[in-house]
Amino acid sequence: MTNSRVITIFAGCWLIFISVFAVGQTRGGTSSKTFDFGAGGDNPTFRSHARSFTAPQGVVIVVAVNYRTAGGAPVPIVLEIEDSADKVSILREIVAEKTMKRIVLNIAAADNAADACEKPWQVRVRTQSGEIPAARIFGDISFSFVDPSPFSIEIEGEAFKLNKGAQTTRRMGVADSFKHAGLMSVKAGWLDSLAAQVLPLKFEVMRPDGTIAKTLTGYGTNSGGSPKLDFSYNVTNTDAKRTCLWLLKITTNTENDIIEINPKVFFTRKCFE
Repeated sequence: MTNSRVITIFAGCWLIFISVFAVGQTRGGTSSKTFDFGAGGDNPTFRSHARSFTAPQGVVIVVAVNYRTAGGAPVPIVLEIEDSADKVSILREIVAEKTMKRIVLNIAAADNAADACEKPWQVRVRTQSGEIPAARIFGDISFSFVDPSPFSIEIEGEAFKLNKGAQTTRRMGVADSFKHAGLMSVKAGWLDSLAAQVLPLKFEVMRPDGTIAKTLTGYGTNSGGSPKLDFSYNVTNTDAKRTCLWLLKITTNTENDIIEINPKVFFTRKCFE
């Protein structure tokens, strides 16, 4: 690619191929809540007890329930997991006994899809008969998931050169690469045409409408300069609704050519609003 002054066109969307691969797992979340209903317990007039949870869309969810009855007789109960957004229920008929038991259910990522950033779930334990149990039924519910992994977003062109005093604009991914709220991470290394020099570059992340989302002037991650060109931007739900491509504008005000510029962009789906 040759260096060029920025030319911004928003009448349509450019299309390029995108390379996407997982680069590691990030930390997820676990929430534990108790349930208790039936005679002799905290909620003696309840026929059931429901607890609410949330998780990001598109992740695998694991629901683990420990349950028992305080009475001597077994009690048939139902574990009900409801997707509050799509009203899809998962039902399991089990039997509560004096000894604590445990059941674990996995909810596939494909079953956890929604347009919203966070998706609500409800886990309910109830009697099969619909009657108030004669003895307390209680236990705890663990609701856990692993956050989505960061993905690499392809930058237009490979390692490239920038002549002194010039700027270039590079496409980031495709039109729907940032269609979900999340964390965009940008870092870059480069070389000066005179190897002894350590020179900065200005990086600007541009939204599809041409506004600037984030700006940083810094030094290559492979240099001894500071600050390093390593920053992040929170893509909000409002940002995610914008169509067309995000752009990366790179500018040099130095007196030397910059070579082997190699930007890396990663994206992790997340919620910020």
